[in-house]
Amino acid sequence: MTVKATKPRPESCREDILQAALRHFAHRGYAGASIQDIVDEARVTKPALYYHFPSKEALYRALVDHAHDERYRLMQEGAARGKTTADQLTEISTALFEFSQNHQELMRLTLAATFAAPSEVPATVRKLCKGKRNFDFMRAVVAAGQDAGELDRAFTAEELAFGIYGQINTYIMVRLLLPDCSLDRRKASRVVKLFLQGAAGAKAGGAERRRGVNRRVGESENRRVAVSPFHPLSVSLPPASPIPPRAVQVARAPQRRSR
Repeated sequence: MTVKATKPRPESCREDILQAALRHFAHRGYAGASIQDIVDEARVTKPALYYHFPSKEALYRALVDHAHDERYRLMQEGAARGKTTADQLTEISTALFEFSQNHQELMRLTLAATFAAPSEVPATVRKLCKGKRNFDFMRAVVAAGQDAGELDRAFTAEELAFGIYGQINTYIMVRLLLPDCSLDRRKASRVVKLFLQGAAGAKAGGAERRRGVNRRVGESENRRVAVSPFHPLSVSLPPASPIPPRAVQVARAPQRRSR
């Protein structure tokens, strides 16, 4: 009995091409990887590759978009699991850390595309639309935290998003350079704790709070001065009456007991 060879499914063929392309792009760069090397490793023909991806540029872009889309999906799912802003940030950080550890070549490719010189990658790949979409999602998370009173409004939502998202991505980049740097839930929790509590000790924190109180008192005193009778911040408050020094001495003098 003759058994007919089954043709590979289009989905399987496409996945094989993407995996082969990922290895070549991640280790050789866009210019160094060739279509011939990719089809040889994927064990497909060039027509099969061009059926799924019309060009080398489209193949490279598909990998970069996949990385951004997966990170976006993980961020959404992580935010949905958290009840508080701290929980959401921890879930998001944990998911992104785990993704980076399980897809190191993909993260290396994505970072290379982000920081490459204009001539090193196609112009369409350098359009960071999906990367900005992911950042905007993080900004929306911290903005919601501000609205809930969980994050300080002294900073803009964009500043806070840069703070936490920058920490997360810095750890991911360092992980590519230092493989022994483990990225897990414990690390994610500490990153979020550092973001929320800061690095200042109790002594420095107390000094900062005192400066904040003095600043607010100074602002309150300044509001006593009428800049203009029509200025919205003008306050018609009379100056406080000074207490004569003698009255202070009398008030503080101890009373003698009558015999």
